[in-house]
Amino acid sequence: MTPKSKFSYLNHLAAKKLPLCVLCAVALSSGSETPARRHTQIRYMMGTLCEITAYATDQDGHNTEIAINAAFDELKRISSLLSNWNPKSELMRMNALANRPGSGGTRLAAKVSPELFERIRIALDVARASQGLFDPTVGPLVRAWGFLPSPAKPQSRARAVTAALNRVGWEKVNLDSVQHTVQFAAPGMEIDLGGIGKGYAAGKAAQVLREHGIQSGLVSLGSSSITAIGAPPGAAGWHVFIRDPRDGESPAAWIDLQDGDSLATSGSYENTVRVGKSRHSHIIDPRTGEAIGGAVSVTVLLEDAEIADALTKPFFMRPSRSAEDWAKWLARFPKASIILMTAQGGNLEWIRARSACRAFFDLAT
Repeated sequence: MTPKSKFSYLNHLAAKKLPLCVLCAVALSSGSETPARRHTQIRYMMGTLCEITAYATDQDGHNTEIAINAAFDELKRISSLLSNWNPKSELMRMNALANRPGSGGTRLAAKVSPELFERIRIALDVARASQGLFDPTVGPLVRAWGFLPSPAKPQSRARAVTAALNRVGWEKVNLDSVQHTVQFAAPGMEIDLGGIGKGYAAGKAAQVLREHGIQSGLVSLGSSSITAIGAPPGAAGWHVFIRDPRDGESPAAWIDLQDGDSLATSGSYENTVRVGKSRHSHIIDPRTGEAIGGAVSVTVLLEDAEIADALTKPFFMRPSRSAEDWAKWLARFPKASIILMTAQGGNLEWIRARSACRAFFDLAT
């Protein structure tokens, strides 16, 4: 198959909304012989399709299947920790407890596990570094827009968003690193770790695969959080496609992920609501309460999957679309590289920041 016909076939597959890593597998097998020792499982978890691929290290592949099952068990465990859909998750139990009145007019300090405490600490660190463009307390706004169930009586979206804004603000969260407690400075607040949860889960699932001896594997959560282990046999890396934000389906770019690389992508084409004649995405500006519209995607390449996931959000709100400005801002995260794709007059505009973005290739070139 020629490169041109291969990309046409991939576009045909993408139009059918197949998972991103299915496209990766086609790309790999079309260029060379693929050993029959490749194992893949796809399950619906954490609100999305999760795909784990690994190459067998044993003759019959039994240990590889055990490794993949263990990785999915880890995803299930993390979902029970971080889910904002499940009221019994540790995160939601913490949110409920931290909203109870304490003494002296304060809110109760909710004690959490070291693992959850660390996730919240990291999320608040990114919020501080991004000057609030990423904000894990955006939960009330997410519910006001209808992306999460709301216990409140239905009201106009504008009024709901205005009310929710008063309950948002990363600086209103107090952490006690000794006692591992979380305390809210205002009532009705909610921490939502959806902005880093899938990245953290992808990294942890990859760690489980490595602990089971897997030397070549790929973890993909909804095609938005991906972590690579080694490379497929005979390949330079894991051939991963990034979707075109104009339709959210067709591949627009690709990259070969190396061992330990993590890739996170957020797009305004996913999880949307219609307001009048326009659609708005689940990515919300925590300063104004506005849900981002248009056709935009942000992809971050970084070894730390959790931080990569978080860093995709601030660039939707950055007023400057200058690569130089972004590179200066990314100085706080020296190993991160970013690529933004946006539709301008029907054409796809690219902005790259940091040298590692040379690894991204435009399918149009």
